[in-house]
Amino acid sequence: MDRADGPAAKDGKPHGNVSAAREPAHGFTAVGYVTRPHGLDGELRVRPYSESALNLRSGRFVYADGLRRQISASRPDRNALLVQLAGVDSREEAEDLVGMLLEAPDGDVLRDGEDSFFVHELVGLDVVLEDGTALGKLSEVLVTGSADVYVVTTHSDGEFLFPAISDVVRQIDVSGGRIVIAPQLGTLD
Repeated sequence: MDRADGPAAKDGKPHGNVSAAREPAHGFTAVGYVTRPHGLDGELRVRPYSESALNLRSGRFVYADGLRRQISASRPDRNALLVQLAGVDSREEAEDLVGMLLEAPDGDVLRDGEDSFFVHELVGLDVVLEDGTALGKLSEVLVTGSADVYVVTTHSDGEFLFPAISDVVRQIDVSGGRIVIAPQLGTLD
């Protein structure tokens, strides 16, 4: 375990359920969220933040509450993963991590594909029409059962929503800071 290289806990002490982190530390990407302990030996139920959960496979390193830990085991269980972190050997130690993000340094994050993005990369991007007309900024991503829904805050403080599907989203250019869309009829009304 190495605290010096990772995101620090807010007060240097375990947060547990009381003050759960919701945003990854600067320079880190959240790859999963600890929902609860599983069993008596320190195993964690984790909600992965990507379909493939590449970053939560056995042998990978993550940061939990500011400590670098290796994933010693990982297996699917219903809509989650059961993850064993090195050094977390009891239910009590696992309970201290409930509500925590599991994070990886941005440069170490494995992606599902080249058109795969993390929410924190998208929020704040300009949203424009194909003709370049500015509509606003992406302010939130709603994760639904089928397709994500993007929430845009307009320049006049209004909002509109659109599905993150290929018929609507024509291009995502993170380095250029914009998302180009062709909205469906009625989306901008």
